[in-house]
Amino acid sequence: PLDSMATGEDVGVSKVFAELLSTEKTYVDDLRVLCDSFLAPVRSSGLITKEQETTIFSNCQTLQRINEELLRALELSEAENADHCECTAAAFATLSPYLRAYSTYCANFVQATELLEFLRHRNQALDALLKGAEAEAGQTTGSMLIKPVQRLCKYPLLLRDLVAKLPDGPQREAISHALDDIRTVAEQVNERVRDAEGRARLLALAEMLDRQDLVVPARSLLSEVDLEAQQLGGS
Repeated sequence: PLDSMATGEDVGVSKVFAELLSTEKTYVDDLRVLCDSFLAPVRSSGLITKEQETTIFSNCQTLQRINEELLRALELSEAENADHCECTAAAFATLSPYLRAYSTYCANFVQATELLEFLRHRNQALDALLKGAEAEAGQTTGSMLIKPVQRLCKYPLLLRDLVAKLPDGPQREAISHALDDIRTVAEQVNERVRDAEGRARLLALAEMLDRQDLVVPARSLLSEVDLEAQQLGGS
């Protein structure tokens, strides 16, 4: 186990693993607060429709279950004094396919924040409910909703640091594979986000031009160009 070694490399690896574990604990706690202190009271209040609830909170409960499993796997290596690198690589290898659920959440995030702001301005009861939740949590609703987006971006950085501190060998190879898996997930999420943003811009363009025929399946806006109209004077 790494704890039985005393080289600079091993100390560096242990520090990165400790950061991964501690930040994962904090993140899972944040997901619980998001689901229990924000989503649950909003849902039980009946102040918004099911569709609006899904738009704002997306699949945050699914993310909570996924990351609780990831945390349990990481904590297991700590409890059993096991090889941190092997346990970390195994945890991400097992759960990386499930992390693709973040594509749904992240693709929905911009629309979620826009709808939330719109509803809070129009619904005083909802705004009061959320202000109570924010006071209890010590964080705004927006800062809670963005945490899954931030966390997904953090995994490649932590695993990259871990790879950089490991010598060539089975441990480094295992963590490198885990890093590749997470980067693949992040790329898929980014692609899903870009597609969602393109469809949203296309819908806005169709509404502006009163051309609903522009909105068809598998079509998205590829690029936008700002044009300035000029009146040509007569000669």
